[in-house]
Amino acid sequence: MENFKRYSPVSLAGNPVETDPRNGLEVVLRYENEKDGPFLADLSHIDKWMLQESDLSRVRLLDISIPETTGHCSVGNKTLIIRQSATQALFWHLSGKHREMPRNLPWTDVTDGYALLALAGDAVPKIAETLTPLPLFRPLEHLPFCFRGPVTDIPCQVVVTKQPPDPAMLLLACARGYGQSLAEALLIAGKPWGLSPAGEQRFSELFLL
Repeated sequence: MENFKRYSPVSLAGNPVETDPRNGLEVVLRYENEKDGPFLADLSHIDKWMLQESDLSRVRLLDISIPETTGHCSVGNKTLIIRQSATQALFWHLSGKHREMPRNLPWTDVTDGYALLALAGDAVPKIAETLTPLPLFRPLEHLPFCFRGPVTDIPCQVVVTKQPPDPAMLLLACARGYGQSLAEALLIAGKPWGLSPAGEQRFSELFLL
């Protein structure tokens, strides 16, 4: 398998000036002339795991507990855990580094099944309201938290990691086949506010795990 190249479901316009060959993928760390305004980064390469377990309360990974309430998230050690339902949780390893799945529980590697995008910047609330009816930002809600619903009519999972008055940041996951369409819709919607592509490095600097 080492000789076979993998491809992200998302291709962003721009000239990569720093890349990292990682687990068969060429991950863009930085684009030429990245701007200070809002940005869109492709994180589809990160490891994404799903856990189906009757008693999630007994599961800990990297010393992180799974949230008790559906839609809530926990974060630590550069890993985001999303409570999907009474028996299902998602694990996104946002460091971008490949991790081996533990063998003690019924994990499923869903990395290649989903595209994942990071949308960040002061203008994100304005961009988002043009694309989805979801009430994404809740000032009294403990961050991060998760929604499931349509973004530009594409079924998505949206995790809010930062919200006003700070520069907002959203993580948007959708089925792999919709990834390019979602990225293009976001870039078109964000054009009036100067939305532009950025690499993984820019995301890592702002996420502040």
